[in-house]
Amino acid sequence: LFREDSLKHIYTYNFGVDDLLYDFNLQLNDTLDYLAYQFILVQGTYVSSIDSVLVGSNYRKSYHLTAPNIANDYITLTEGIGSSFGLLNFSGPQIEQIKTLFCFRSDDGDYILDSLNCSYVGIGENEINNSITIFPNPSTGQINLKISDDLNSDFIINIYNQLSKEVFSTIVKVYNDKVLQLPIILPKGLYFILVQNKTQMKYIKYIVN
Repeated sequence: LFREDSLKHIYTYNFGVDDLLYDFNLQLNDTLDYLAYQFILVQGTYVSSIDSVLVGSNYRKSYHLTAPNIANDYITLTEGIGSSFGLLNFSGPQIEQIKTLFCFRSDDGDYILDSLNCSYVGIGENEINNSITIFPNPSTGQINLKISDDLNSDFIINIYNQLSKEVFSTIVKVYNDKVLQLPIILPKGLYFILVQNKTQMKYIKYIVN
């Protein structure tokens, strides 16, 4: 159960008590009280920048949060949508289990955080499984791609940073077992690579040291 007050605070009902879930009335440099959140926030997390996203015909505020000495802009809170890790996912910097909100659907329209279509039911249903290899991972920035199992076709490759912003996109013709070196050198950070053709796709977490 969710409740919103006049100050754009979103609460969730938790065993008879309203817990603060989101605050969409933040200002630049505001510090979030991690004890007040159902999420796990790093103590001292603050609003490092504010922008907006278009959902349907309306703009909604997006708050980028930074954890001191841990991660810059590691998560985004979007008004009426929630965290870039998902509505009810932990909000601390994620190390082993990365979760990302792919898309949001409302009466106002769709908000796409990457090139996936909101009509997809789940990533796993059409996955290319072990037919695609991206290496080395972790790397120093150079990305190599290898396709096997006779999946010769045109592939769309999209690369996103940890804020779900696209940093690279290309269409390539990949031949069976041939290694393709992508024409990009990525700076240090965490990325997500989406490789897809007309019928299949694979979503890969990629780390550059």
